[in-house]
Amino acid sequence: MPTDDETWDPLKTPPDEWRAEPGQMIVVPPPRNLLEEMMQMQLSAQLNLAPEKGGGNPADLRSPEYILMHVTAAKAELQELLDETGWKAWSKDRNFVNIEEARGEWIDAWHFFMNLALALEMTPEMIYDRYAEKRLRNLKRWENDYDARRGKCKGCGRDLSDLIAHDPNAALRFFQTSEDRVYHNEACYEEHKFDA
Repeated sequence: MPTDDETWDPLKTPPDEWRAEPGQMIVVPPPRNLLEEMMQMQLSAQLNLAPEKGGGNPADLRSPEYILMHVTAAKAELQELLDETGWKAWSKDRNFVNIEEARGEWIDAWHFFMNLALALEMTPEMIYDRYAEKRLRNLKRWENDYDARRGKCKGCGRDLSDLIAHDPNAALRFFQTSEDRVYHNEACYEEHKFDA
């Protein structure tokens, strides 16, 4: 690790050197705006792709079917990434990562994630802001011994604090039963009230 007055670029440092001394925080230098450039390139690709091949303006194509197609495609690519690792504990051939192949599958999935971001009209700034805000909440959860069941909608399992973070009025729609079960809204209660 460099001293305090040295610049440390994690992208030019081998991963086995990505360790901080006890009490030292690793600070990554400010990034170039590569996300914006990638999203512009992806939008250009989508706009130039024939509609019968899934092309067009993602914002215009936003529909449950479009989102389903891209989530499914991203999941398929992530499964292909997983297939490039020896994750199966029962297998004699395990504990390996075909790093170049895995990187290629990650990039394939990233294309579909960018299409989803474009369809949801997410800007690079919005992605950054939502990521940073969620990261802070996750850090607080880790500090407070996060419980995966506490603070969740009893119907669908959505995190109630996530809903409030993006819509301060969300709590006004929460529905609480006489048994102190909280649902994120009355429609969710109606849908799940007979679930076991």
